[in-house]
Formats: sequence, C-alpha cells, structure tokens
Amino acid sequence: MRSEAGLGAGPNAGLGAEPNVGLGAGAGVGPRSEADAELRALREVVESFLERTSPPGRVRELMGTDPGYDPDAWRRMATEIGLQGLAVPVEYGGEGAGWRELAVVFETFGAALVCAPFFGTVALGVSALGAAADERAARRYLPRVAAGELVMTVALGEPQPAGEVGLAGGVGLAGEVGVGRGMTVAAERGPGGWTLRGECARVVDGQAADVVLVPASTPDGPGLFAVETAPSAMGGGGVERHPLPTLDQTRGQARLVLRDAPAQLVGQVGAAGKILARTAGFAAVALVAEQVGGAARCVREAAGYAGVRRQFGRLIGSFQAVKHACATMAVDVESARSLAREVTWLAATDDPRLPTAAALALAHCSDVYVRTAAANIQVHGGIGFTWEHPAHLYLKRAKSSAHLFGSPSAQRALAADGLAALARADGASGLSHALLADPAATADAVSAPPASAGVASAGVASAMEVASAAEVIRADEAVPAELAADLRARVARLLASAPDPAVDDGIPFRSAQFDAGLAWVGFPVGLGGLGLPAAGQGVIDDALAAAAVRSAHLRNPIGYGNAAPVLAAHGTDEQRRTYLRRCFTTEDIWCQMMSEPGAGSDVAGLATRARFDGKRWIVSGQKVWTSFAHVARFGLLVARTDPDVPKHQGISCFIVDMRAPGIEVRPLRMLTGKADFNEVFLNDVEVDDDNRIGEVNRGWAVVRSNLEGERLAFGRVGDEPEPWADLLEQWGARVSAQAPPAGRAAARDAVLDDQVMRAAARGWAARLTADRAQDGEPLHPAVVKILSSESAQEATEAALDLRGGDATLYAPDGYAFERPTHAGIMRGDAGERYLRTRALTIEGGTSMVMRNAVGEQVLGLPREHRVDVGIPWRDIPR
Repeated sequence: MRSEAGLGAGPNAGLGAEPNVGLGAGAGVGPRSEADAELRALREVVESFLERTSPPGRVRELMGTDPGYDPDAWRRMATEIGLQGLAVPVEYGGEGAGWRELAVVFETFGAALVCAPFFGTVALGVSALGAAADERAARRYLPRVAAGELVMTVALGEPQPAGEVGLAGGVGLAGEVGVGRGMTVAAERGPGGWTLRGECARVVDGQAADVVLVPASTPDGPGLFAVETAPSAMGGGGVERHPLPTLDQTRGQARLVLRDAPAQLVGQVGAAGKILARTAGFAAVALVAEQVGGAARCVREAAGYAGVRRQFGRLIGSFQAVKHACATMAVDVESARSLAREVTWLAATDDPRLPTAAALALAHCSDVYVRTAAANIQVHGGIGFTWEHPAHLYLKRAKSSAHLFGSPSAQRALAADGLAALARADGASGLSHALLADPAATADAVSAPPASAGVASAGVASAMEVASAAEVIRADEAVPAELAADLRARVARLLASAPDPAVDDGIPFRSAQFDAGLAWVGFPVGLGGLGLPAAGQGVIDDALAAAAVRSAHLRNPIGYGNAAPVLAAHGTDEQRRTYLRRCFTTEDIWCQMMSEPGAGSDVAGLATRARFDGKRWIVSGQKVWTSFAHVARFGLLVARTDPDVPKHQGISCFIVDMRAPGIEVRPLRMLTGKADFNEVFLNDVEVDDDNRIGEVNRGWAVVRSNLEGERLAFGRVGDEPEPWADLLEQWGARVSAQAPPAGRAAARDAVLDDQVMRAAARGWAARLTADRAQDGEPLHPAVVKILSSESAQEATEAALDLRGGDATLYAPDGYAFERPTHAGIMRGDAGERYLRTRALTIEGGTSMVMRNAVGEQVLGLPREHRVDVGIPWRDIPR
C-alpha cells in the first residue's frame, strides 16, 4: 500500500513475513494476511538483489575501503528495486512505505552484512528530514535520495551523562535529546548564511555521505544543519573528512572537521532536540531489526555446521552441549524479534513511550546479537576463528552495533531514567505499561487526526505520523477488525445481562459466559465456544479484564489449560458435554497425573499400569508433582496399557474421579514450606471405558498436545502479576520514594538499576513472545517455556535483591505449612517468590530437555543415541 506520509506512516508491525530462524513459518510477523504476502515478496526481492550485488565475496572486497560501498550497486538499488525511496513520500519520488516494509529491508541487510550507506541515508537522514517537516530541505534532498544519487547521514554522538543524551531513550518519555558526546559544533549566521565550525568525532556512514545533518549550538538554542560535503556544494569547502579504522569493516565511520563550512538550517532553530529524538527512535528501530537479521543468520550458520561436522564419529550437533548452545541462540533471537517488533509498533503509532522502550529493546537486542555471534564462532571451532570464515564479521558487526550510539549499559541507564521519571510523576503502579503498545491506544490512533500538520500535509510527514485507518492494527491483527468488534459487543451484552461476577464465587456469571460461547471461543457452539478463531479469546479476555472481571484461571489452572483443550481435541461428544461446562465454571477442579518418580521430563517412560478386565480398567501406580490433587474433582491420567510395545505406543489416557476408592493423595512439601504439589497413589482404581480419552495405546498424541498447551501456558499467569511487571513496580516504588538530586538520579544504585532493567527487558520479551504464540504464530512451545520460566526467575531474583539487607528475612509466618487452593508463583513476599520460581525451569519439562526439543525439532539437529527406542517398554533399563 502506498502512503503519502512516508517514514513512520504505516503500521510497520513486523520484522518480515518469514522467520530468520527455523522457529515456525511466519515467525517474523504473526498473522496470515495479504500484507504478509507482500512482505514476503519484498524480502525475496531484496534477497535476490543482494545475492547478485552483495554476495560474501563482494562484501570482502568492499569492507574497509574508501568509500566502503559500490556506487553502481547503490544506484541500481534505487533504480531497480527502489529501496532508498521506500520511506520517501510519493511526491518526492519515493514509495511512501512505512516501517513494516523498512524493517524487512533492515533485517535482510543485517543478515547479509551489506556494505552500503543505507543505515545513514534512510534510518538517519530520511528520518531526520521527516521529523523536521522542512519542505524546502525535503525538496532539495529527498528526490535525489530516492534516485540513488545522494548519500545522507546524521551526526549523532553517544549519550551524555547527567541526563543529556544522544540516542534512543532520550530523557525517558520527554521526547527531546541533547547534543551527544563527541559533538562540539557551533553555528554562526552571517551575511552569506549559516556556517559551522567544530568537530564530529564519529559519524556513521560519514566517509560516504554527500550530505550530513549536524546538530550545532546557536545563541537561540541547538539547531540542525545540512552540510554538503562536496567543495562546491554551497559556495565553499570547509569540510574535512577523515575515514576511521573501524572494528566492523562493513560499516564505515568518519571524523568530520568543519571549518566555517556552509550550512542550511533544517527545521527551526531550537528544534534540534525534538528532531533528533524522533530520529533516534527510528535509528533504534532500524538497528534492532538489523541485529535480529544478523543474529538469526548466526543461528542458521551454527546449526547448519553442527548438523554436518563430525567429530568422535558423531555429528557434533548430537552432543548435548553443542545442541544446547544452538538452542539458546535460537531462543535468544526470538526474544529479540519480539522486542524489535514491539518498538516498531510504538514508532509507527507515534507512541510517546518509544524513547524508553527503544532504549531497553536496543540494549537487549545488542546483548543477544553479541552472545549469538560469539556462540556461532564457538560452535564452528577453529574454522570460525579464521579470517576466511565469515563468522568473525558478524561478531564485529554485533559488538560495534552494540556501541554505535552508547553501550547496552548506557541504554539501560537511559531506560531507567525514563521509567524513574514516570514513576515519580504518575506512581509505580502499572509501570510495565510504559513498554507495551496498547491495542486500545492504537485503535484510537486510527480515528485520530495526524500527529503533525503544516508542512507534513504538503507531503513531508512527521517521522511518526499515522498513515491510515486500514494500516493501524496491532494486537488484534490475528483477528479481523470486524470480528474483534463483534466479540467486544458480545462481551458488552454479557456484562449487561449476566449475574454479578462477584456473586457466588462468580459461578453464575461464568455459566452465562459459557452459554454465550465466550468461555473458549474456538470451541464448538454449545460447548463454551462459537467455532471462531481461537485468537479471538484474547479480545474477549481483554474486554472482561477492562470491566474488572477476574479470570478463574488461577482457581482451576489444569482444567483451563490442560483438561479443556484435551477434551476439545480428543474427547468424545459425551465427555465434552459432561465435563466442559463445570470445568469452566470451576464447579469441578481438575488435576493431571502424568509425572512419576521414574518418569519426569521423560513422560513416556511412565510405569503406572491400566489393565482392562473386560468391563473396566484397573489402574495401579504412583504419580508425583500433581498440582491441586488435594482439591480436584477429576484428573487427567496417563497410564501404560501395553508394556510389550515401544514406550510411546503403549500409552492410554483416562478421566479419573479423584474421589474413587483406591486413590490416596499425600502432600509434597516444597522448598518454600508450602505444598503446591502432591503424590497420588492409585491402588486398583476402577475407571469406566467411557472415561478413556482417545484410542487404546494411542495416548501419546493426547499427551503431546497436552504438553504443548502446558508449556505455552507458562507465558501467561491469569490475573496474577507477571514477575517482570511486578519487579518494575517494586523498583518504581523504591525510586519514587527517593529525592533525586538535580540532573541524573545519582542517588539510585546504578548496578541494581542495570540488573532490574536487564531482567525487565527479558521478561518483557518473554511476554511478547508468549503473545505471539497465543495469537496463532507457530512458535515451538519449548521456546515460550524457556523464555517465560527463566525470565521469571531472573525477575524474582532482582526483586529480592531490591530489598538489600532485608533479603535475608523471610515471610512473617516463616516456612509455615500450607496447601494452596489457587495457583500462583507470586504469592507471599519476595523471598517466597524467588524460591517458588526455582520450580518453573523444572515443572512442565526442564529447561535442559526443552533445549533438546528446540535443537532437534526446531533447528533440525541430530538426536543423541538412545537405548530406549524401538524396543518394548518392559525391556528398557530402569
């Protein structure tokens, strides 16, 4: 779709329609739509062009040279596929596309390490002109940019301490930036116009730029000035350009010395801060897209090599250490992809939260790229350390990008400053919303007038302007707008007619919700659903939450997250009619009996036996780690029905009445002192064949779907606060209680701030990745499980550390014994939460086993040799 607005005008949702890692088709964008087909086509066009003009050999030839790119390929890039003009408004010869399309290009460029001044020209130069809304400057430069005749950049320095910063994160949410470190330029106005004098220490793509936009001081405040580097450009020289030796030879930099260099004012005197703030936000979005592309390429290269390299008579990818390294790389990349996509949305909708969110995302993605590039070299071993192998080029790009506009620690400090300012102004409650794009706000932006007027209406868009209602969709993108509106209307009718949710523990209200088809909207009509896309449930849940209707998920987590999906997918019609309604209303609480003392993550190794006596099944055995067995009315049971076949083939699933004779439930006390779990002993328990789920000996398919749902559920915690969000609130309350000195909040603990921001970023990424999976994106459940569980541990540890010396104390009642009746990892004080989350990387499949799943099922790495495959279960060593 063409837009008159240009850069920042479109919805700009994703980082491409195809995944860069084998983590499921479409992992880069999420929804399946016509727009995705256009993005896939764009990616294919860009990749094809780069294969012809920028293959690895050509990158080697160009890197480190002056000017560091191929001018002929640069012109062809414009004339053949129009990339430089992608963000340029149509009236200036461009395509008027938005950030969704640009993100595809930056990601693809990052994967290929393209030697071209595209970042400086588009992410910096075109962005700054759009932000300035200066029609004269736009008409002078943008047509030449779109034609491939002009290279631009902006002289941005590093963030300054004491609250004066240069890039992304600005002064938190204030939306202005100052002149960064390394910028000592003064502007003077004389009879012949403006001239600049001073030095720009490190200018990205400065060695190639025909035009450099330079912030400079004037008596009336900082201004942004265009300096043309050719001697005759503005009637004089005055520009000395000194190419710099760079760590990353694929991206050039230069030191510029300005000696009375002729210049033209861009925008208004005093407006440089706001212009650069917008430019900074876009630069961060472009850079994280590049980083995702490069990191994803490292994952592909590492996994590909591990799948063909042999040592000790085996493919090295079959060694668990190598497999786990590759899996960690893949999981990291998905977390980075989630943040990159989120800040793209924030930029696209002119969201004031972009500066702080972009700073934190840039810090996280920078760390991910550096770790991934370093791990790629490690997996390749000696060959990865050679000059001839390309692995070192990605490490150099990763490390250089991480410091291009300030270190990751500096970006986290900027994010902390922004969040601290918000906490002091508005309170610490809901501080996590400073990082999350709001679907409701996005919907409001659809009907709102453009963010800027004046020159923008004549064609030069504000850098974050919204283009059209048709393009602005976010969280409901997996749900058509018309369907989302219908679901919200159904919720409104439910709220108007149903009993009060506070009456009788909410059971009458949930009964009405079930009958309205709003319990599980993807289920069939009459069984709590409407037969609509399951992603629509998020619309319903959000609408109910907005009306302060609490979810019952924590009251019946196994029923909601395991039993209901299993019955819907594998149960008989009679089983669905019998159990689903009371499961949703929480009149019947459920548990599941899978794990055993000898079968934890290896569920298929279970030993509990079920024998059919001609009338019913007789079950004997022991289950362990069974949540809520002490309050459950029914349980999902997995038992062995044939020990003489391989272990996955002799399993069947049943519904068990937990009040049946022969069942004994014993508490299993955890390290917190509480007994969330139980042991269940089954002694000749009788189960009717009508309560068998699925076919005899074919229960592994049921188990697999159950495990996948369970692992995806780790990304959401019902009404319970998410650990990373709670961490931000705890930190915000601590910060808002302090009286900061002038300038930077020096009274804060910088080391602790960094720990909190690092943990918050990872939790934020885990939340967004879980959202992607629940919106229908085919991410492997193990990816969601690893991110969610490990980030929760990191967040609760940081929250405990916030207590300082009080971290040595425990809950007021100490380690008192208790058998909870509701699920939750955020009960009690910080110490209990820290201890409780230790179980998250164990329950539902350990993180080690989950990494095996990612390595083998996502990256295609070879399996380790196993002795339990292809032989009867009874012959497996135990």
